[in-house]
Amino acid sequence: MIRVIRSTIFNIGFIGFTIIYSALIAAITPFLSTFPQKYKFSSVWFHGMMWWSKWGGNMDCIIEGKENIPDTPMVLLSNHQSSWETFSLQAIFPMQRTVVKKELLKVPIFGWALACLSPIAIDRSKGSEAMEKLINEGREALNTGYWVAIFPQGTRVPPGETGKFNMGGVALAHETGYPILPVAHNAGDFWPRRGFMKKPGTIRLVIGKPIYPEGLNARQMHRQSKNWINETSLRLHEEQKAKDAQ
Repeated sequence: MIRVIRSTIFNIGFIGFTIIYSALIAAITPFLSTFPQKYKFSSVWFHGMMWWSKWGGNMDCIIEGKENIPDTPMVLLSNHQSSWETFSLQAIFPMQRTVVKKELLKVPIFGWALACLSPIAIDRSKGSEAMEKLINEGREALNTGYWVAIFPQGTRVPPGETGKFNMGGVALAHETGYPILPVAHNAGDFWPRRGFMKKPGTIRLVIGKPIYPEGLNARQMHRQSKNWINETSLRLHEEQKAKDAQ
């Protein structure tokens, strides 16, 4: 019963604050002249949700592999299991532009706020045109000093599963010469993709070593990043299952 009450309070707070702050972002950021100013204003939501996840949802987070975060822009690739990583990656890593589905920008209030953060919005049905847009806008972002964050699975995948692994992020890194930073987590074990109930515990996020394009072709980069992210996320899930069974 306590878990039901706590999950209810957490969800109300998460949805309420997201709506209110999304409206503020949509209303205020058009009057801010630079992307860093808009990003800084929006970061209140990123960090606020990290705080609310911990204190409202009793979901803490530990980060492993911080020493692998470089000072230079990277193509950030992460598995996708829940809503948690949609804000946590932006709170944990340097300023970034995120690759999103174009239809998300049409969502009232939230989509308007998202559009203010200059995401790389692609229409996946357009194939090569979408890839060209990703590479062109991603190159511009990286050359400007921003990271590019991508969920290569394209949609949320339940813990214990891997799903497909799209080539977009790998193609961007290969074409531009910027490294890939692979990331894996087990947020879905605590925050299910379609579940109302949240499970108290500690989300683990692991940062892998950068994958540099030098000496590798796109297939090799794809295989390395895919294998590392899939194997690490599966390991985290199995370790959490074993812990729960104790």
